[in-house]
Amino acid sequence: MKKNILFITLLIIPTIIYCQATSKSDHLVNYKLEIIDTSNTDYIKAIELINKGLEKSDMGDYLGAIKDFDSAIFYQPEMPAAYSNRGAAYYGNATGTENPFHYNQAYLDFCKSIELDSSNIDYYYNRGLACKDMNWTTEAISDFEYVVKMNPDFAFAYTYLGICYGQSNMMKKSLNAFNTAIKIDSTIAEFYYNRSVLYSNQGNNYLKTKDLKKVISINPLHSSANHNLGYAYKDGHQFEKAILHFTAALQGDPMNHKSRYQRAVCYEATGQYNEALEDLNYLIEIEPNEASLYVVRIRVYMGIGDKKKVKSDREILKKLQK
Repeated sequence: MKKNILFITLLIIPTIIYCQATSKSDHLVNYKLEIIDTSNTDYIKAIELINKGLEKSDMGDYLGAIKDFDSAIFYQPEMPAAYSNRGAAYYGNATGTENPFHYNQAYLDFCKSIELDSSNIDYYYNRGLACKDMNWTTEAISDFEYVVKMNPDFAFAYTYLGICYGQSNMMKKSLNAFNTAIKIDSTIAEFYYNRSVLYSNQGNNYLKTKDLKKVISINPLHSSANHNLGYAYKDGHQFEKAILHFTAALQGDPMNHKSRYQRAVCYEATGQYNEALEDLNYLIEIEPNEASLYVVRIRVYMGIGDKKKVKSDREILKKLQK
């Protein structure tokens, strides 16, 4: 049995002070199986279907994967990896479609895999992730605590435990969990990013900034870290530095509209009106009823001296604010 970490594009932390980025990374454990018993045709069919389903999951075809795992379970209803892998597919589809029903299905499948093999801590870890994303924080903590008790080197379990402790206002435990994750593996950008959010919540701007810079040193295009660091520079009126980080955030995630808006604000503040207009016009095309965009664009047109467009945008803003 070959164990893989499946990287699914999601949001790493549900509560971020400065950023509502559209990407995150949760790390579910999936299993690719090898055929051992060549005499059992149902067993062989189940293994082939499981591995086929994993290939579909890797390509983001979660519904197709679920069908393969359903068929595998039909042939081998007592195979725990089939349920865990199907749970991971439900989880992946839930995060892509915001379908809470599929989070629950993932949870039930992880429970079934534990029922069939209670010795495998990866199943508890996967269930903890499902609980976390359904805001069942107490249950998630219980699973993650069990995982790190059984495997003290499970770095990802510690970082998610830190998130859940933070959501439960257990800040000291949260910090200790993040520190432990980093001690186990100091090369993972998300570990520092998660800790930076805790420092931000505590108002510790120095340590928050230090962690954000560490994230960027590991992953220069980390969208959320660049956004948050850009926002910090913007608050300090260091607009040019802020622009650099908002630009990096957009390179990491072109759909990070919060970063594009903040960059436009910085462009306007530094008299770079053409650049500001490019960002604002892009956003207004997507969100034509967002009043804050017109507020900034009015300032840009005033800076340019285009009275006609100032008047036009003021009329639009007046209608939106009714």
